[in-house]
Amino acid sequence: IMVFSSNPNSFTLAIISLGLADHRWGVPLPLLAGEQREIWRSFSPLVMHDVGEFDVSANSEYAVASVEIPQRALRNTASAVEETYQELIDVMRAHGYPHLLRAWHFIPDIHMGDGDDERYRQFCAGRAQAFASKNIVAPYAAATVIGSEEGNLVIQILAGKTAGIAIENPRQVSAFEYPRQYGPKSPSFTRAMKLADGSLLISGTASIVGHESHHPDDASAQLHESLTNIAELLKNAGGNYVAGHLRLYVRRGEDWLSLSRQLREAYPEARVSVLRGDICRRELLAEVEGFFAPESA
Repeated sequence: IMVFSSNPNSFTLAIISLGLADHRWGVPLPLLAGEQREIWRSFSPLVMHDVGEFDVSANSEYAVASVEIPQRALRNTASAVEETYQELIDVMRAHGYPHLLRAWHFIPDIHMGDGDDERYRQFCAGRAQAFASKNIVAPYAAATVIGSEEGNLVIQILAGKTAGIAIENPRQVSAFEYPRQYGPKSPSFTRAMKLADGSLLISGTASIVGHESHHPDDASAQLHESLTNIAELLKNAGGNYVAGHLRLYVRRGEDWLSLSRQLREAYPEARVSVLRGDICRRELLAEVEGFFAPESA
């Protein structure tokens, strides 16, 4: 897997349109600055596998799938997510891509509801129930969950024929082992996923040390903590990496310019997209995810 490759021998697996909700591979968040597209490419020809409500694009090694859960179904978020994830897993397995490697989720009104009724916590419960019913156990896919302003719940998945290597961060409690205070079911994701070609897909990474959020109401300090966590993941993955494409999610629109500069100073070689979205915890103001390639690639 490569992002933005111009190699004439490569093939386009998917084009992710950032900031566009009404698009086959759209990310339904306002794009504040930076790259408008991610182009996922590989060295094997494309085979299309669209199945029912699922948009699927696949080659000999990887498949990308996208599906939306209608807003009306989110009255029971846990059940809707459980059913959709079960179907998605079945589709990937039926076409020979049993390993979930990377996932993105964009949830409207992510903080709606109180306590365990919060929509994000209900999403985590539904995903966990689907994984349990399909015998998917940790380590899980790398993942991002961001709140969108309106519309449908969007799920985008990268799956493969070959399992990746899950990378955890010793500075953080694994998300799937969070204590009960964060909801009835822990978030089912790993901090990063290393692919067979050495590429590293970093999950949405926020200002969390152990299992607790740090630096309330200080966006710059939060981003610094996030970047420290990413550096630890890169170290734990082994080898040297070059940042390819990074997404910076910001809760408050007024923070984007200073945080974007801070991120570019840390990774000047990276392509960066800045999007406005709600981070999964109410007190978190920023989150970073990204694609990192082996330095020799």
